[in-house]
Amino acid sequence: MADIKVLLDSLREPPEEGVSDSVYDDIGSAYDDAVEIRDAKIAEYEERIQSAESEISRLKSANYDLLMSTTVDDSNDNDSDDSEDEESSGVDSLFE
Repeated sequence: MADIKVLLDSLREPPEEGVSDSVYDDIGSAYDDAVEIRDAKIAEYEERIQSAESEISRLKSANYDLLMSTTVDDSNDNDSDDSEDEESSGVDSLFE
């Protein structure tokens, strides 16, 4: 199928033999093809976005679970009142 711009250019500057009788039908079908391609790309991008959002949600959940298990484990291990042990517990100790 011909490109829409090529078909429109043939209308603006018609060749010596004249414009084809089917040029308007060709423009319509070229437009329909472009719309189908656009819709397919949009659907693909929406699927990618949905997949990325579900992966982000899964990672957030895993990260939160890891954070909570680390915090719970550290608090159970620190039954004494030793200040040195208190400084190394929790999330901040992971970044030292």
